[in-house]
Amino acid sequence: MKKMASNPKAKPTVVLKPNTSLNEARELLKTHNVEVPFDLDNFENLKKNVLFYIALYPNDGWRRLYNKSTVVVSKCWDVMFNESVSEYQRLHQVIDVARYDNLIQSLIWHFGNGNSVEELKDWQPKLGLKRQLQAQTLLEKRDFTNVFWVDTYYDLVGVSDKKEVHNTVLTMKDISLPIQIDTPKELMIEVLDDKVLITTLDHQDLVFTFDELPEFWNNTSNVMGVNGRILMDLTYDRDGCLKADGELNQTFGKTGKPNQQISAFAQALDLTFEVKGREGTATKRWFTKTDKYNEPRWIPTFRHKKLKDGVLIQLMKDISDGKTPKQIADSYNNTIDSSKEKNDILSREEDNLFYHSERTTKISNQYMNPDKNVEVTTSDDILD
Repeated sequence: MKKMASNPKAKPTVVLKPNTSLNEARELLKTHNVEVPFDLDNFENLKKNVLFYIALYPNDGWRRLYNKSTVVVSKCWDVMFNESVSEYQRLHQVIDVARYDNLIQSLIWHFGNGNSVEELKDWQPKLGLKRQLQAQTLLEKRDFTNVFWVDTYYDLVGVSDKKEVHNTVLTMKDISLPIQIDTPKELMIEVLDDKVLITTLDHQDLVFTFDELPEFWNNTSNVMGVNGRILMDLTYDRDGCLKADGELNQTFGKTGKPNQQISAFAQALDLTFEVKGREGTATKRWFTKTDKYNEPRWIPTFRHKKLKDGVLIQLMKDISDGKTPKQIADSYNNTIDSSKEKNDILSREEDNLFYHSERTTKISNQYMNPDKNVEVTTSDDILD
């Protein structure tokens, strides 16, 4: 396929350096074609990259990212099933698919829950939602040799007619305790009403009711046990940790013996999850203690999802702090949400604190840019 003839009057191209502010990038855009590097492996950095790019190209920035990301994912998907390509290269496509679906997920985050963008409403990750979440963890750690990629590849190429793979939900009937994991860092725990959703690298979804987790349930009284209530305290905590003062907790810290409680809770986790080659105490395995605050805090080494209702958490704190109704109303109006977070990120350009990672993701296959009918060979060409 022929490439377009070069334009002698075309603007020179510049790749933004770290610490380039949004105002500086806008000035460069007047005289140059500006390339924005994207950290496709780190979702938090990627969200900032996307905000920057959309602020730089407010009219069509999101659509350019969406269109070009879907092109890459589609081409990678085709290469994965192309038996004329080396198997090593086909395997690598799994990583690239996850990377570029990360980019579309960041667009969804940008628009928020109430987005009206038709293309994003029914979008699903090519690998399936739970696999994509697992891939995000490995991408952030740059763990490209993990067996997860190989297992995913073989699962995918064994599926007929290249349909997307949707993850299986496993229950207590399908798996026995303790659950085998390599490290607490690969674990994600989420409380959904009376259920506990557990995600590991080896399993898609594990869903238990609290009474199916013996270390978190009181069989004598047939109610949630102390460790179950502590798990709820962790879920409700706005800082995502357990605090010794017990100020906003239902259970943790209320006895005045948080060290004993954290030890018992960590042992409950040890009995529920068997960590490969575990050494040291259960508490140190599952938590990192910090004394830099007024009260000791224990930060989990595993991942967990905090209560989504940030307004309720803020209200609990305001009441505990003795604020007046007017002050509580003001606090409610200022509750942090995604739009405020975006504004905060973009406002940092004034202090030149908004920067991009220099890391770029290379894709060795050849793709076609549908907007310009120009052959491109790397992700840098695509994300220009």
